[in-house]
Amino acid sequence: MSSDQESKTGLIDRNRLPTDQFDWGIIKWLVAPNQPEGANMTLGEVVALPGQGHDRHNHPDAEEILYFLSGVAMQMVDDNEPYEVRAG
Repeated sequence: MSSDQESKTGLIDRNRLPTDQFDWGIIKWLVAPNQPEGANMTLGEVVALPGQGHDRHNHPDAEEILYFLSGVAMQMVDDNEPYEVRAG
């Protein structure tokens, strides 16, 4: 493996992750936007306050995967009607 392909592995301390706070909750970034440069994804732990959520938006240059650990939420995909999602 060349030095520019060297694997960067290690444990992540979630208490040291960059965190964005919003009126609806927080995002702890495991892979922040443009980190690494050119990545077509982000990875974050989102904690939404009860009854709260963020505004509708899209990610034209990145994929999005949602995995719910607890609670119930309404989710939209493309222009379809919102549907209920639950843990798991």
